[in-house]
Amino acid sequence: MKSRLLATAILSTVIALSSCTRDGAEKSDNSTINSFEVRESIKSAAKSYKVAEDGINSYLTLSCSVQWPEQLGDNNTKALQDSIISYMFGESRKPTIDESITAFINDTEQFSPTAKATPVDSVENDNPDMFNCWIDASARILELNEQSVTYEISNAGYTGGAHPNSSSHPFTYDLTAGKVLTAENMFKQGAKTSVLGIVAQALAEQLNTTPDRLTDAGLFAPLSSIGQPFILNNAVVFRYNPYEIAPYSMGTIDVTVYPYQLDEYLTPDARRLLDDEN
Repeated sequence: MKSRLLATAILSTVIALSSCTRDGAEKSDNSTINSFEVRESIKSAAKSYKVAEDGINSYLTLSCSVQWPEQLGDNNTKALQDSIISYMFGESRKPTIDESITAFINDTEQFSPTAKATPVDSVENDNPDMFNCWIDASARILELNEQSVTYEISNAGYTGGAHPNSSSHPFTYDLTAGKVLTAENMFKQGAKTSVLGIVAQALAEQLNTTPDRLTDAGLFAPLSSIGQPFILNNAVVFRYNPYEIAPYSMGTIDVTVYPYQLDEYLTPDARRLLDDEN
């Protein structure tokens, strides 16, 4: 598979909001249309290698894709772009998204620092003498409105062993304030214990048990972390990756909590992004 780097502007959206009233058979022609222009690029790249280490030969494909925000209304997207790069690539990030993607697909040390890697144009999927390994990083939009955008950064791969491994970092970005929402700024100071209790109760209900019986339902220990909170579908979701609080077999665990359950613990910025009706 040859290396490729694609950047295509694909989206231009107008969010239209209208209102009307009905009086008998008559309709009002009063309406308001607000435009929220959205432009993004889909950036993707992949590169395959033949790798050899300790007499074992494998194919390795490194791939990366991202929904890259070019314009979200009239908001400055620089801080959001920087956050995406930081969460996707960590310490190996480069100054720009294109440089970071290129560096990622050329970094075979992700597989092994000592393996000998040779680029190849294609992978033989049916070769019994070769293991097929892969490492992928991606960023996609889960939800977008005029106030915020929620992204999911995912890293997954198979480099040998019983199964692939994966982790994700979802986050909500406040377009007006220009910042990522975190556990530290979504909830009031001193609220962690109360929020944790609410999350534990919601998780217990998902697992058809009670908070004091979570270990019987498969968790490693009683819940002690609120995970990674983000906003989705007008609720606060708390994400736990595989192995974080439970075995791999339980997969990614998302715990959904509704605003009314958290209202007294939310900061004004977090409450502003949630519909008061819930």
